[in-house]
Amino acid sequence: LGDKVEIYVKREDCNSGLAFGGNKLRKLEYIVPDAIASDADTLVTIGGVQSNHTRMVAAVAAKIGMKCLLVQESWVPHDDAVYDRVGNILLSRIMGAEVRLVDEGFDIGIRRSWEKALYEVKARGGRPYAIPAG
Repeated sequence: LGDKVEIYVKREDCNSGLAFGGNKLRKLEYIVPDAIASDADTLVTIGGVQSNHTRMVAAVAAKIGMKCLLVQESWVPHDDAVYDRVGNILLSRIMGAEVRLVDEGFDIGIRRSWEKALYEVKARGGRPYAIPAG
């Protein structure tokens, strides 16, 4: 193409100063202001065991001073004995999230494990804000 065309590349993995969030952070930029406006104190979401989405919800919650409850379901089979204790799970815990590992397979729709987590936050006096898997 010679010198007539300039090509720019946007690195989704590097466009955020918050836990390398990329597109996951952009989505939360729209969701979290509503959580704050609703006077929620706990972000509650669901994802697979090594979900980037749940890691980003944990990072945002830590950044803005909210609690975070993550429901992590076994959506992908794995043989690694430490799979559920490393990577995004470990990072989420380091950022202060409460992580619930649930042995249920993948399914589209409202999950019972997620509804239970929302109920439990309310039962202990919290004000949960539900964020769907993403």
